[in-house]
Amino acid sequence: MAPATISSLLLASLAAVVSARNCKNLMIPLSLSAQNMDFTLKAPSNDIEVTNFVLNSGQAGVNYADEILSETKYRTVTGNYSIAATYCEPDAGPGRALQILTRKQQPPNLDLSSQKTILDSPQQTKASKPKPKPIYSSTYLDGAAFDRTYWDFPLHASNYSYANAALARNYSVFFFDRPGIGRSTRGDAVAEIQSGLELAALYALTTKLRRGGIRGISARYQRVVHVGHSYGSAQTYGLTAAHPDDRISDAIALTGFSQGLGTYVANFLFGGNFVLAGAGYGPGYITCGDVSAVQSNFFAPDNFDPEILEATYATSAPTAVGELLTIGSLTATNNSFTGPVLVITGERDGAFCGGNCYVSEPSIPEQTGKSFTNTSSFEAFVVPGAGHGLNLEYTAQATYAKILDFFDKSV
Repeated sequence: MAPATISSLLLASLAAVVSARNCKNLMIPLSLSAQNMDFTLKAPSNDIEVTNFVLNSGQAGVNYADEILSETKYRTVTGNYSIAATYCEPDAGPGRALQILTRKQQPPNLDLSSQKTILDSPQQTKASKPKPKPIYSSTYLDGAAFDRTYWDFPLHASNYSYANAALARNYSVFFFDRPGIGRSTRGDAVAEIQSGLELAALYALTTKLRRGGIRGISARYQRVVHVGHSYGSAQTYGLTAAHPDDRISDAIALTGFSQGLGTYVANFLFGGNFVLAGAGYGPGYITCGDVSAVQSNFFAPDNFDPEILEATYATSAPTAVGELLTIGSLTATNNSFTGPVLVITGERDGAFCGGNCYVSEPSIPEQTGKSFTNTSSFEAFVVPGAGHGLNLEYTAQATYAKILDFFDKSV
């Protein structure tokens, strides 16, 4: 299948905006408390134990997480964490809205040395409260196997940076490494780094951004939207489900997502050829074992640049086994979020569609609408020929345009 084409005018405008941006790297302190699941599992400490974990987790008809729950089932986790984040706004100033972006993880080896990191630590003098501004914002959440650079991929950035595309549409963007990943505070991969703790971090960051409570971001955003990918989409779903009446988000875009993960998660587990991450990560952090595994899990046939595939493998971040054991809890209930919802997923997404989003009628992503009981509008879009790693394929620009068109009309 030939790669999707984009008009030369659009490509030219996106290339131009690469330099028309003002970005800051931030270190944000958070005091978090969450009710995590209490597992009896010992964190895998070698590749044999990692493979055993994958084989146990991928069994058909077996809920491995339930099997390894302790008698108490839950435990409260509290702690102080530093969250590594990036905030960008157009050169002209804060954009029309803030987008908060979330994904699995971000590459650990990204060179951010050209940008100054602003430390927002309790030991430093707190900034005075910023004046309110009538602007919009978005938050981005990454997924498993990536950190925050998924949203601003450094290679061929004019083609593979959602951040640049959003800035060109006059949005500000905020994307971060979730606890345990990238440059954020690490933790125990079984007991600590789970969906509950990461959801608490997302909620804390969102509320701080709304009220202008993060040092280094002077704007206070009246409109905040969330964009997630994969695990980040599940976090966004969980956030809005847990806080339906808090106006936590004005609209959400769930990319690389459906309610089909419970059915097709074994595709992701077995396709990843997972091994122990190493590289400064402790037991229980796992990563794709080779380039072919990254291709299987994230790229559709004939829809990617081999150079991007190699770069994705070289910079991929690990996943904590605690995340894999608890991701299902984020989407286990219906969601009474009242704002607009977009679900956008690649046609060949293996983890959420089993490699064919059109295996049913309506499509698997479209069926996710049943879970949103009070939304003002629901839209599902299947990206033709795309896989799970939407931001890194030839169809990336078409994906970006669809998401940004949705926000333009929704907020």
